[in-house]
Amino acid sequence: MVGWEQLGTCTHSSPPGRLVFQPGASLGVLVSTEQRIQVSGEAVLIPELVVLADDPQPEVLTNPPLMVIEILSPDDTDTDTQERARDYQDRGVGTVWIIDPKSCTGLSLKML
Repeated sequence: MVGWEQLGTCTHSSPPGRLVFQPGASLGVLVSTEQRIQVSGEAVLIPELVVLADDPQPEVLTNPPLMVIEILSPDDTDTDTQERARDYQDRGVGTVWIIDPKSCTGLSLKML
């Protein structure tokens, strides 16, 4: 028998379609989908998941999240993927995960 432990709560927020998961007060983080991140000027990226400090957040993040997780689509090229990872790191995101579901591989990039 498998025992399940509730890790936190999930709520729908604005805009429609965004989910925010609060893994629990002890971690002090939120996990969000559809979170817009301003990477430069007017340029905005929307990764599949972001990990944020459990603080009030604006609609479009101007401060870097703790972590970004991108899941590749069949149309993504190596160049596109490298540019997005560079944009996130230039913005100050500490950890970027790039997940390729087709090959079942992932790449973790950390700022040094």
